[in-house]
Amino acid sequence: MQLTKAALWISLAALLTACGDGQDTTQAPAPDSPAGQRLASGPSCLADFADKPCELLTAARVKAAYPALPEGVETAENPGLNSCEYNWPGDRTRLVKVSTFEVETPIPNRVAINWIRKKDADQALEQFQLTYRNLSDEEKAEAVAAVEAQLAKRAEDLPEDQRALASGLGKSLIEASHFEPVEGVGSAAVWDGGALVNSLKVLDRDTEFGIEVDISADPAQNRALAIAVAREVMAACP
Repeated sequence: MQLTKAALWISLAALLTACGDGQDTTQAPAPDSPAGQRLASGPSCLADFADKPCELLTAARVKAAYPALPEGVETAENPGLNSCEYNWPGDRTRLVKVSTFEVETPIPNRVAINWIRKKDADQALEQFQLTYRNLSDEEKAEAVAAVEAQLAKRAEDLPEDQRALASGLGKSLIEASHFEPVEGVGSAAVWDGGALVNSLKVLDRDTEFGIEVDISADPAQNRALAIAVAREVMAACP
């Protein structure tokens, strides 16, 4: 069975998380993080919605951020990924190569929340800054090697073609990764306009979550909507 893109992403996320086990988390905050930033007082209630994310990212909240949201959009909830997704047809297409042919396929519009995770309040900001910092070329090479090592350990679990696909995808994600700090959103936030998804990573006091948006070929529009959606989400836990 072929791995879906979502399954590959999940597998790679698990591998990359495993690669970080045992790392020293007492390093200084990343240079591009706002100096002296502190968590807002009190815990966030966002983690209460981790297993019911569509009660957090409701259609009403999406529409408040994006008034053009049509009626009757498709909704998909995956509690295992803390994910709630809204998608609807758009007018964009992409060319996909199939053997010697090129097939034009539609690109659906999409807004989603995922990876709602509660953190240790005392370390949440520092860990967020360490996780979402831009790596040097040397660090990227080390991360690729770590993914390869983790895949090698799981050689019996994955067929060779799937290991090769996961390896190639992992390398692409690491090399293309670039986090842009976003001011004024939660306790900390970064924008990741990566190769696979456009994602805003947000820390709200002691809870981290991601907002993924793909409604335009213009990255600035996706970024602006992701910020607006994140603010609507955080308004649920003032």
